[in-house]
Amino acid sequence: MSNVLPALKAVSNPQITASRLIQTRYPDCLAAFLAGSIVRGEGTATSDLDIVIVTHSEPDAPYRCSEMVGVWPVEFFVHTPSSLEDYFTSDIQRRRPSLVQMCFEGLILSQKDDQAETIKQRAFELLEKGPPPLSPSEETRARYYLTDLLDDFRGCENREENLQIAPLLAQHAADFYLAQQSAWSGQGKWLWRALHKAAPDQAILLQTALENFYCHNQKSPLIDFCTTLLEAAGGPLFSGFDSRKL
Repeated sequence: MSNVLPALKAVSNPQITASRLIQTRYPDCLAAFLAGSIVRGEGTATSDLDIVIVTHSEPDAPYRCSEMVGVWPVEFFVHTPSSLEDYFTSDIQRRRPSLVQMCFEGLILSQKDDQAETIKQRAFELLEKGPPPLSPSEETRARYYLTDLLDDFRGCENREENLQIAPLLAQHAADFYLAQQSAWSGQGKWLWRALHKAAPDQAILLQTALENFYCHNQKSPLIDFCTTLLEAAGGPLFSGFDSRKL
């Protein structure tokens, strides 16, 4: 079956599938978008259909639900106008614009009174503006936590434990660097994409450092990468940190 699904997806139009779902389940929606890797032309055998719905007709909104529809895994992200704006605000504050990006890049499949166009323009403006700069207290906390993880990684001699520390260290290091550059961040594959977009050279350095550790148990490249980031931001921070003063 796993070999059959990709072939079936190739002949099953995702836009038609999504449009029919919207027409039957959310006929009165204010706006509907089809987003995700399929829309970006990056679809794989495991790609799903991400459908964002904005409506006044769903008392349980906001909610997210997933199901199989024919050959397609489908995820619905259902919002009211106010909850959509709340999630946009949350995306901006955490510097990971997942829903904002979905609305910006998504194909408009349904709308009333140009509301989808308005949402798309709003998403574009937020993405173009970029995330807010780190506050002094946020920067202090980020330096402290990155220093703490780096010290754990540097001092630990247990391979199994280091395998758990390394991805956390990489995530914190990349998050910290991107925040310093006023650039968006992400998680998982989106972390790599965000870092590569903002600073390709740094992305390659981090990728190489992780490969050296995972494949050859060489810790120094990842240690050097994180140390360089910290030095550029005032150096490692341990002594003198006090959360009560932040």
